[in-house]
Amino acid sequence: MYEYVCKHCCKTFRNRKRNKKFCSIECTYANRTKKRLESGKSAWKDENRSCIECSVQFAPSYKPQRYCSRTCSMIVRGAEKTKKQTFEAVCRWCQKNFRKRMSQKGKTGDFCSVKCGQAFKRGNENQFISKSCPTCKNNFQTVYRPGDQRKYCSRTCALFNLHKNILKGNKEIARKISAARAREILAGKRNHPTGHKHGYFASTKNPNPIFYRSSYELKALEILEKNDQVLKITGEPFSIPYFYEGVMKNYIPDFLVEMVGNKCKLIEVKPKALANTQKNVLKKETAINFCKLNDMEYSEWTENNLGL
Repeated sequence: MYEYVCKHCCKTFRNRKRNKKFCSIECTYANRTKKRLESGKSAWKDENRSCIECSVQFAPSYKPQRYCSRTCSMIVRGAEKTKKQTFEAVCRWCQKNFRKRMSQKGKTGDFCSVKCGQAFKRGNENQFISKSCPTCKNNFQTVYRPGDQRKYCSRTCALFNLHKNILKGNKEIARKISAARAREILAGKRNHPTGHKHGYFASTKNPNPIFYRSSYELKALEILEKNDQVLKITGEPFSIPYFYEGVMKNYIPDFLVEMVGNKCKLIEVKPKALANTQKNVLKKETAINFCKLNDMEYSEWTENNLGL
């Protein structure tokens, strides 16, 4: 055991370790505090500061402290951050000014609260707005909904525009994809949901069920089934190549109908709104030329033919 004199309290103490300076941990910390006070480095601890946010007087816990609490600090920093990441907008319902996120700039749904958005929707629930489809260039009506980003008249136009952007400038890939899709349709492998009414129609004029891709096609099948002049109905019988925007596509008619007197008719079912689009006009011209070469008749059925 070794005998020492504590440098802080000057008491004599014994310890088995060498070079001990203080008799206890309390004396060790007290001596450090004394040195800091003598050097003047801890003078800020004796200061009374004023909080930047709430102006309350407080004793700082660390040297650069500017706020009395974490709450005041978060309020100021949150306000600065919000100001940087938002911009001024006017609520479309109550006409009050509010701040909107920069990520929502240029988007619809400019409401200061959920209540204002719901009130605006209730006041405009039966309001139809007109939009122009960027794919087929036709105007279509849609029910107004706050925040509605609908651009296309149908899922078909949306997918076509997506594929067009992906394959832009690569006509060979577009040709191969069109040919592969045509092969799958003719083989009956692309009978997946289309976004419209779809299913299989059991016909007495075809041993196999006929797949229809819309309610219009189903109505056409029902009419053909009741027609005594029709001997056989074939759905999506073959593909006819044609060129659209410099790319070879494959047009597949909806139905091939064999009638009394060895007559054959190709039938294409289309809504009036899509009958005169550029792509469908090209399909129609291609089908008419094909029918002339093969001694067949071409017919396009719209709502007028279907009784809708």
